[in-house]
Amino acid sequence: WRPVSLPGSNDLQILIDGLNTVAILALILLAVLLFLAAIKRRTESPFHASASHLWFYQMLIGIPLLIFLVSLLLAPASPPVAALDINRDQWDENQVVWPLFLALTFTTGLIWLTALWFSRSGRLSEQIGNVVFAFCVSLLVAEGTLRLAGQLWSHPLMIPSDPSAEARVNTWRLQPGSTWMGKRVNSQGYCDDEHGQKKETDVFRIVILADSFGVGYVPYQSNFISLMREQLREDKLATRHYEVINLAVPSAGPAEYQWLLLHEALQLSPDLIVCCFFIGNDFLDSQSRGINLLDVESYATARFLKRLFALYQYRRRAEASLVDHGGPAFSEEDYLKLESARLKTCFRPGSSAMYAAALHYLQQIFSLASNKIMLFVIPDEFQVNDSLYAQLLRGNPLRHLFERDRPNRVLQDYCKQYEVPYVDPLSALRASQKSTYLLRDSHWNEKGNKIAADVLTEAIKEWQQKESHDE
Repeated sequence: WRPVSLPGSNDLQILIDGLNTVAILALILLAVLLFLAAIKRRTESPFHASASHLWFYQMLIGIPLLIFLVSLLLAPASPPVAALDINRDQWDENQVVWPLFLALTFTTGLIWLTALWFSRSGRLSEQIGNVVFAFCVSLLVAEGTLRLAGQLWSHPLMIPSDPSAEARVNTWRLQPGSTWMGKRVNSQGYCDDEHGQKKETDVFRIVILADSFGVGYVPYQSNFISLMREQLREDKLATRHYEVINLAVPSAGPAEYQWLLLHEALQLSPDLIVCCFFIGNDFLDSQSRGINLLDVESYATARFLKRLFALYQYRRRAEASLVDHGGPAFSEEDYLKLESARLKTCFRPGSSAMYAAALHYLQQIFSLASNKIMLFVIPDEFQVNDSLYAQLLRGNPLRHLFERDRPNRVLQDYCKQYEVPYVDPLSALRASQKSTYLLRDSHWNEKGNKIAADVLTEAIKEWQQKESHDE
């Protein structure tokens, strides 16, 4: 049971209400059973001398296991952001499952405890207790070991649920010397040529801060950054030679861009910095997860297992993109879940709070790269593909509260406030007669990369001309 629903869908709430009712009835039944057990054993309280028995300690260790298993059951499906909250200022996805979690936890615990009371001397109950005890200890040891490994080793399988920007960059940076989409990864872990810090006087240097779109899921020469580089080099009106440095890191977002800007990009003395912003997850991933017992991402063991499978899919997707240009990367069901979770960014009530963290990071980026920064927005497929957007909202009674272009307008207004050039290929992508995204994969195909490159190249030329004129 791993439902993902949009705001306005009440199927999950009905299910939770029903399970809560069952749990409450079970608690009442257990209270009756305990009362009868107390009457049966009048000379000895059921709780008497419990701490002297091994099963009592087995029970104490079993409760964390129960919490862990319930969190796995109730955890939202990938991506790790629940799509249940209507107004994030007043509603948190974890509040939905708290009553159910508590009821089921204590119900299960009392059932276990009662069973041990009634068959305390039986060999079967002792054997079951020993097995559960051993499993719980193994799980706790695995949790501790993986957490320690995560502190010592930067690897996607070990990264914490709410890592620092530096940890995320170092974890997801490509392996130097490896090959990605037909291009050898440079010594710094970027899908690009080697670049030194020194810049020649006749060079106009552009640094790109990007995520997996910049890394690319099409052959290297068809990626929008590679295409943009070639188009700029062919500009016969340019007064200086263009140099484009690609600092793209998979899974990066505004927090990681800020770190890259401060520690790597500014050291390259760029004339222009293009900061990419993906509507699909940059707003959502900028929010701090924190630690919550009900959040599966809070457990290193669960993260390890989930990410092991995710990396397998990630490799399959990369291989598919290299061989047949893309896919499909996801099944139809999984892709709809992915896009449903991302559609939250377009839900008008409460969305301002959702944007706050990402805008905070952008404000810091704008301040650090004053007068040298340009924001390049990357739309999600549901903003371009009309049929996908209609499918995601089909049957939702609150569909009138979704604004498909709301995230883009917020970013555009924010850029105006800080006088930062805003570049958005959304209208050009919508105007295309051909598909611009890989099949069931939110990354651009070759057509989408070409359109993005055209829009960004034109914006850079205009920006440079304006700067030259002002000088």
